[in-house]
Amino acid sequence: MADLKAQQGDIEGAIALYNQSLQINDSINNVGGKAGTLHQIAYLKAQQGDTEGAIAFYNQSLQIKESINDVGGKATTLNNMALLKAQQGDTEGAITLYNQSLQIKESINVV
Repeated sequence: MADLKAQQGDIEGAIALYNQSLQINDSINNVGGKAGTLHQIAYLKAQQGDTEGAIAFYNQSLQIKESINDVGGKATTLNNMALLKAQQGDTEGAITLYNQSLQIKESINVV
């Protein structure tokens, strides 16, 4: 549902649904689902131009992915964070994150 809302341009409505999803994932202790939902909120925040908010949500997602050893998910999140850093003009930060993502992808043969 949240994806459909976002596709229709209702970003705030999508974020509200994702927040409901976060509550449900917390209540059933679905850690992986929570990480995925945080990642989706971050993506929508970035679409809204809220780069700092997006990075904060990506960081939350990243911490969970690290704790559950979601290696592929971690690589994707690092890549998305690098893109935002590049958009902010933080070239060094972006390169660092891109390299971390690349190393992970190479280690799992996803390059």
